Amino acid sequence: MTGVISTILKLVIACLLVGWALSLFNVSPGEILRSLPTAATALFERMEAALGWAAPYVVLGATIVLPIWGASKLLRLIRRR
Repeated sequence: MTGVISTILKLVIACLLVGWALSLFNVSPGEILRSLPTAATALFERMEAALGWAAPYVVLGATIVLPIWGASKLLRLIRRR
């Protein structure tokens, strides 16, 4: 039970500090809620761009890494028997 109370207290303190810091920049809860759809869209667009950039490299690396990994797993399985 003390762990739960400790966690709640830490969260309240963190919320207080973050709220105070945001108030220094004149940010209100309403502004944050209004900007969520735009922020979510921007986040998904950036993730898509990053994954689009990384995908060819992942596939290229997988052509080397996965066969080596599979062979090592197969050899370990054979050695155990």
